[in-house]
Amino acid sequence: MRILYPPTVNYNILYQRPNQILKVLSREGHRTYFMNHTPGVEGEFNTNGIEEIEDNFYVVSNKIQPTSLKPDIYYFSYPPYYDWIDKIKPEYIIFDAIDSPTGEFSSWKPLWEKSVKRADLVMAVSEKLYEDAKEFNDNVIMVKNGVDYEHYQQKTRNPFRKLKLPGFHRKKPVIGFSGAIATWVDLDLMYRSCREYPDCSFVVLGMEYNARLHRRPDNLFFLGHRHYDELPMWLNHFDVCTIPFKDNPVTQACNPLKFWEYMATGNPVVTSNLPETNYDGVYWAKDDLEYIKFIGDALNEKKDNGTVMREIRKQVAKNGSWKNNLKPLLEQLQRWENG
Repeated sequence: MRILYPPTVNYNILYQRPNQILKVLSREGHRTYFMNHTPGVEGEFNTNGIEEIEDNFYVVSNKIQPTSLKPDIYYFSYPPYYDWIDKIKPEYIIFDAIDSPTGEFSSWKPLWEKSVKRADLVMAVSEKLYEDAKEFNDNVIMVKNGVDYEHYQQKTRNPFRKLKLPGFHRKKPVIGFSGAIATWVDLDLMYRSCREYPDCSFVVLGMEYNARLHRRPDNLFFLGHRHYDELPMWLNHFDVCTIPFKDNPVTQACNPLKFWEYMATGNPVVTSNLPETNYDGVYWAKDDLEYIKFIGDALNEKKDNGTVMREIRKQVAKNGSWKNNLKPLLEQLQRWENG
C-alpha cells in the first residue's frame, strides 16, 4: 500500500517516531512517502523533488503536490494536518496520537478530537493517550515508542576522550541528556543535579526547541544537535542517561523516544516519574529528591550488580523493538490489503 506522511519535520534533522515507523513499513513491502518540512537547517535530504533513500522509502519535498503521490493511506500525527484529508481523499486514515492536547498543546484539542474521530485507525503512544482516544473512536491500537536495538550495539570510540571544551575534564563521569531542550524539560532539576555533582560533567545533546539553556552551571556542556547516525557513539559512552521532565499532563502522557535509545545501550537510566518509563532496571524517581539521589546510585551501580542491571535494561529494549511494537499496525494493514 502507498502511505503518505505530511511535512511535519525534516527527515534527517529530527529522526523520530514517523521516520522509524515508515522505515519498518517500507521493509514490509509498503511504499512510504515521508514529506520533508524543509526547515532552515540545511540537511542531506533537503531535496526539491523525490529521493528514494531505501527500497520503498521516499523522502519527498514539500513542494510536491501530495495528491500526485496517490496514497492509499494518509498517516499523520500533527493535528493541524487534519485539513489534508479532504485534499488527498485517501482510502484509509491513520492518526498517530503522540502528544496530549493539553498545556502548551491545548490549542490542538479541537483538531485532535476531530482527527481521532475521523481516523479509520488511531495509534496511541501511551496508556493515557490510548484511554483518551478510546473516548472518541473504538479503533485504537497501542503502538508505544521503540528502538532499533542493533543501531545502538555498534562498537564506537569514546568521543569524550578527545572533546576539547573549556572546563571539560575527560576523566570525570558523564551524565547525559539527549533530546530537545523544550518547556517540558525541568531545567531547574537539571541545574540542581549539576550543582549536587560538581565532579561530574553534564552533557546535553540536542537542539534548543522552545526553551534555552540560560545561566547554565560550569559543569554543564551543551553540544548541540547530533545526527541519528552519531547517537550510538555518544549515548554508549554516557555513564548515566537522564530524563529530567516536569510533572504535568503533557509529560504524564508521553513516551520518550530517548528512553528506549538509552535502554538499548544498557547504561544506567535515571528518569522523572513518567508512567511510560517505569520498567525493571530503571532508576524511576518519584520526586526531585529521589532523582538527585538516584544519579549517585547509578554512578555506583558498577560496584554492585551493574552487569545484571545492564542486561535487564538491554532486554527491555529488545522487547521494545519497533518491529515488535508495530505488529498491531502491520496486522491491520494486512487486513486492509486483503479487503
